[in-house]
Amino acid sequence: MLFDFALGRQESCPENAKVHHREAVRGVILQEDKLLMVLLKSGDYKFPGGGIDTGESHEEALRREVREETGYPDCEILEKIGVVVEREADAYEEDAFFEMRSHYYLCRVSGRPAFQKLDAYEKELDFCPVWVPLDQALCANEEILRKGTKELNPWVQRETMVLKILKEQKNQIL
Repeated sequence: MLFDFALGRQESCPENAKVHHREAVRGVILQEDKLLMVLLKSGDYKFPGGGIDTGESHEEALRREVREETGYPDCEILEKIGVVVEREADAYEEDAFFEMRSHYYLCRVSGRPAFQKLDAYEKELDFCPVWVPLDQALCANEEILRKGTKELNPWVQRETMVLKILKEQKNQIL
């Protein structure tokens, strides 16, 4: 794996604390010198992916998420390249914690993109699949983090860290 790191609360949650866990998958999809990413109306980029539904494997969830967010019907999963754990106080329950573990996979898509199948919040954020050079996505996300707006999407820090690692390790993944 290229990376395995944590964001937010670095220490483990207290032994008796209530912790809400979420497992997610993200696709790092390369074609020539560009990444397939989701551009949002706020100007930030995220990797296609999302939560794993009950009973789904990582592969099933990733194929579903890529199809829903990008419209590409065929996603080939090549290898797992990293994990990011985000841990913080739960926004909805006092004295509880939220921990999300995102598994990143190197993928390839084929076929022609069809229609996206977006959730209501994804439509509101105007999810738009784009092929973008890594440096362009990284610069856009870094600028958004630098400005520090109140409406910062929760994934911007995570995706920016992954983009930085991909840039550093470009020779290993291309």
